[in-house]
Amino acid sequence: MSRSLLEPYNAFEPLKDEYFTRDNDILLRLSAPYTVALITECFIGLLISSHFAIIRAESKQVDSRFLYWWLLQNRQKFHKMASGGTMMGTISSGYIRKMLFTPPPIELQRKIGILFQLANREQRLLLRFAEVKKRLISGLLQNNFREKN
Repeated sequence: MSRSLLEPYNAFEPLKDEYFTRDNDILLRLSAPYTVALITECFIGLLISSHFAIIRAESKQVDSRFLYWWLLQNRQKFHKMASGGTMMGTISSGYIRKMLFTPPPIELQRKIGILFQLANREQRLLLRFAEVKKRLISGLLQNNFREKN
C-alpha cells in the first residue's frame, strides 16, 4: 500500500493514542473481505477507521507476525460469524477479543512469522522481476520488429 492513498483527517478534539497505528499492530477489517494487514514502520501513527479492529500483540507470549499469519489463515471463521443477513455482514471487535486462540510456544511463533514474512517478500520480488522481464522482452521485440520493417 502506498501512503499516497491516505486521506487527511482534521479532528476538532484530541484523539486517544489507542486509535493510531503502532509498529506491529494488526488491522482487521470488520466487514467482508475481512482484510488483515500488519503495520510496519512507514505506517505508524495513522488514524484507524471504525471499520477496522486494531489487534495488538502486547503480550510476550504472542508474536505479531505469527498472529498476522494466523488471522489470515482463519479468515473463514469471520465469514461464518458475520452478523446480518447480507453478504457484507460484519463482525464485532468483541468477537475478535473472544476468539479462541491457543498459540504455540513463542519460538515456534517467531519462526513461522519470519518464514511467512520472507515468503511474502519473495513473492513481491518475483512479481516485480516478472514485470521487469516482461518490459524487457517487450522492448526487445519492438526493437527487432522496427529493424526489419
